[in-house]
This record gives sequence, C-alpha cells and structure tokens, in this order.
Amino acid sequence: MPAFFYIRFDQNLKMTKNQSKKSNSPDPGDGNSFKKTIEFLPVSAALYSSDGEFIFANKAFYTLWQSEQKSGNNVVISNNLFKNNTYKKYKDNILNALSKNTSFQTPPLKFNPRKNKERSGDIWINTTFFPHSNSPGKLFNIAVIQEDITVLSNTNQILRKNLKEYSVLKDALNLSNIIVWMDKHGIIRDVNDNFCWISEYSHQEIVGKHIYNQPFVKSEREAYTTIWDAIKKGETWSGEIRHTNKSGISYWLDTVINSLKDETGKPEYFISISTDITKQKRTESEISEQNELLLQKIAQRNRELEEAINQLESFTYSVSHDLRAPLRAITGFSGLLKEEYSNTLDDEGKRYIDIIEAGTNQMSVLINDLLNFSHTGRIELQKSVFNPKPMVLELIHQIQIEYNKDFQVIVDDLQPIYGDLSTLRQVFTNLIRNAFKFSSGVEKPEIKIGMATYKNRLMYYIKDNGVGFDMRYADKLFKVFQRLHSEKEFRGSGVGLAIVWRIIKKHGGIILAESNPGKGADFYFWLPGKKENGNA
Repeated sequence: MPAFFYIRFDQNLKMTKNQSKKSNSPDPGDGNSFKKTIEFLPVSAALYSSDGEFIFANKAFYTLWQSEQKSGNNVVISNNLFKNNTYKKYKDNILNALSKNTSFQTPPLKFNPRKNKERSGDIWINTTFFPHSNSPGKLFNIAVIQEDITVLSNTNQILRKNLKEYSVLKDALNLSNIIVWMDKHGIIRDVNDNFCWISEYSHQEIVGKHIYNQPFVKSEREAYTTIWDAIKKGETWSGEIRHTNKSGISYWLDTVINSLKDETGKPEYFISISTDITKQKRTESEISEQNELLLQKIAQRNRELEEAINQLESFTYSVSHDLRAPLRAITGFSGLLKEEYSNTLDDEGKRYIDIIEAGTNQMSVLINDLLNFSHTGRIELQKSVFNPKPMVLELIHQIQIEYNKDFQVIVDDLQPIYGDLSTLRQVFTNLIRNAFKFSSGVEKPEIKIGMATYKNRLMYYIKDNGVGFDMRYADKLFKVFQRLHSEKEFRGSGVGLAIVWRIIKKHGGIILAESNPGKGADFYFWLPGKKENGNA
C-alpha cells in the first residue's frame, strides 16, 4: 500500500508553506479552482507534484483509503507517489506518457488499505495519471484518479470461474449426452455431434428445419405433438422417445426437455438432453419375452400338476371308497368266525382272528383319513368371522374323555378368526388330539392353547409337554404317511398333520412347529384376516 505521512491544510484548502516548498513549482493558473474541481469529483482524485510529492486529495480519496480529513488536523495520506512499492515500477512509463501530454493507466492493482471497523482486506484499484502543465511540453503537476473495482474484479473472477465450470460441464455433456437446441417456433438451431452420430443425419440435414419436418420424427409425430404442447407452456418434459435413424433402425432416448425463458417468463428456447438407452430397452424386451415364456411354462406346469393332483385325489378317493366293501366283508366274516366257531378254535386260531380284526380296524381308520385328505382338496371354503374358543373348549372335553388320566389344559383368550368353520374345526381337532396323544405318557401332562407373536405375526398356538420330536425330521411332519414315532409307541395313520397343513394352506396361511425330544412340541398357525383376503 502507499506510504503515508502527516500534512496540514488551512481552511481555504491552500498548501502550507512547508508543503509549497516541496512542490518546486508555482501553482499554474487558478490553483484553487483546479483543487475545487478535483474536490467534487465522485471518484478518488489526488494531485501530486511532477516529482511525485503529495499536494492535495478530495473526499473520495480519503473515503477510499479510510482516512479522515479534518481542517487543521493531521491526516494520513500518501507521501511520495514514486516511492510507493506498487507505483514506482511504472514511474518511467508514467512520466514518459505525461511528458507527451497523454494519460497513462495501470492494470488493476491490489492494495491493502488501513483497516477499520467498516472494511478490511484487499481492494483492487484502477489508476489513471493525467498531466497538468503550465506550458506546452512542461509537466507541472500530476493528477491521479483512482477507481475501486474490487466488486467488479470479484465479479469477473466469479464469472471466469463460472465460465470455466460451464465449459467443463458443456464438454462433459457433449461427450456423454445427445443434445438438441430448439427455438420457440420449433426450429432446431443446433445439435451436438452425438446426435448426428446416433441418428446418422448431418448438421446440415437437421439444423434450420422445424421439428415436425425432421426425418427421425415421422414415425413418432403424435408423441411429439404431446411433447410440444407441454413444453411450449414452459413445463419440463421427461420421458422415453423412440427415433429411427437414417438406416431405418430404431433407437431409444431417455430425454429431458427444459425451456429457457425471456424477461416476461415465456419460453424462448428449448434444450433437449438425452441418453441412449437402446441397449437397456432391448435387454428389457428380451427379459420380458423370457418372462412371458417362463410364465407360460409355469402356467402349463401348474395345469399339468393340478390335473395330476386331481387324478391322484380321484384315484385315492376311488380306491379308498372301493376298499370299504371288501374291508367290511373281512371284518364281518372274521366276527362271525369268532362268534360261531369260538368253541372249536384253539387259542392260536383266536389270536389270528384278533390280528385280522386289528388290521381291518387300522385299515378302516387309514381309509377314512385318506378320504378326508382327498375331500379337503376339493372342498369350497365358506369363510366367516367366528370366535374359536367355544369350539376349542368343546373339543377338549370330547377328547379328554378318551383318556383315563388328568390333563392340565390352559386355554387363554383367543381372538376371532376368519375362515371356514368346518375345516378349521378339523385343524383344531387334529392339533389338540395330537397334544393329548403325545403328552399322555408323561407324569403330569400339560397343554396350552392361546395366541402369541411369533416371527412378527400374531399366531394361534397349541403346546404340550410330551415326547416331542427331532427338528431334523421336521420336513416330514406335514407329509402324508410320514410318521416320526412308531405304531407301537403311538397309534395313527400319519395323515392328520397333512390334513392340517392342506387346510391352512388352502386358507392362505402358514403353520410352523418347534420341538425338542422329551420337551414337548409347539404348533403355531396364522391365517390372513378379511382385509388380507381382499374381502374388507
């Protein structure tokens, strides 16, 4: 920044005697008039002698350099123009220009003025030097005009930065995108190289023509009409557009069209920025075709499976039904044999008849279970909302009579259930009967029935403290004829849990089981409510 020293001014703005000595030359013409002219300039102005000594400055000068000018008091101002580190390197150029009676302007220079509360930091100054001569060719004084261009300089820096960033962005957009520039009348004003490459049309074939007259729009005229109606209102449009290139091959663009508006807010230009998504669309099309084929195959397999299941169920029903007649015959004749010829049969013969009766009884149970299983697959569910607790209490009473043993049975509150009453009665019957059967061998059998949150769902449960089972074989639990305990341990056909699974599945629900050998078994099942069934 400029060097400073103290001087004094009298009330008439005349130089002091000490200062007059430093000027080395008399004041040409009306010095006071010249000073007054400088004084009222709106920009910073100062007067220096031809050798650079300070003479006078206006108010704008003191404002710029943050000094106060008060009559009769010392003020801080520049000392010698050419001793200042910033200006002294321009001394020869300045004096050379002024000697020719022409001005000289420095490039923008950076200064750091004396700091105060209102302002601090660097400022940028434009400085112009003017000659003040008392005769042609003889320099008398130097007038210096200083203009604060800090805001302008900062603005220029921001603009340069923005232009650089814009240039980088423009290059990036040109490299990676397809760009079209169009005016408010629908005339294409410019396209980038990527557009020409993908469309196979040159700039000359595209630029200057209306959008509706472009060769790549012919097959999509209706779509472009919709787009044009939207963007001419100033709306942003985005979507996928199909074009056809010069070779007749279709390609797809993911496009966004924005408007550049005039001072009244009306669209003046439109810029379309697109990305080539042809490969993506082709892949999607291939995947869609594959999915369609897969769905067709799945539908065909489902039809075949459904037909096979129906045939199997029909076969099962037919065989089971047809077996009843000979089974009744065997049972009837073995009973007559035992009744009519018991006196002539020895103990071994009687034992044979007992084995026949036990086998026929077991086969009768198996046939009935198979018929029930087959019937479950064909039944039409009649769903309603009902309270299952009275039904559960009734079933417990009926089943407990079959056992000559006390069971501790706890039934908690049960929420209303939505489903088919008759088939769900079969579910509760089979699960409760299993709980009694497999806990009957323990000293103090306990059964609990209620509701609990399991796997983030509110489920019904039936628990017992019986023999349990090994979870390694849990996948066999709900399959037909799959038994985890021998017939000698617990009688049964191995169909009961398969029926339960089929009923729950038919309702759209799930059933789960947890157990450890010797620690009982827990069965949980969940059924969707009315809303989840789409019946709300």
